[in-house]
Amino acid sequence: SNGLSQKIVTIDEPTPNPISKQTTLHYTVSEESHVLISVFDMLGREVRHLVDQTQKQGYYGISLDVSDLPNGQYNVRLESNGTVVSKLVSVQK
Repeated sequence: SNGLSQKIVTIDEPTPNPISKQTTLHYTVSEESHVLISVFDMLGREVRHLVDQTQKQGYYGISLDVSDLPNGQYNVRLESNGTVVSKLVSVQK
């Protein structure tokens, strides 16, 4: 081992960003594990609950519809096996 812990999940940079209506979030699961994906506003409130299930190794895409969310910054958060990764996205209509 090289001492670096292998991240179970990684997420691509969201595009487009800012988002006006909808985007597809792409992420990689490097080994079968339970995956949680949620979107939070800047006050820490969960505004979207996208994934909560065991997923096999692979590359995934999940649709994120922001058409009813107010403009602003949001945190897309993936959690799996104790690994947390997050990306900041902007909603701008």
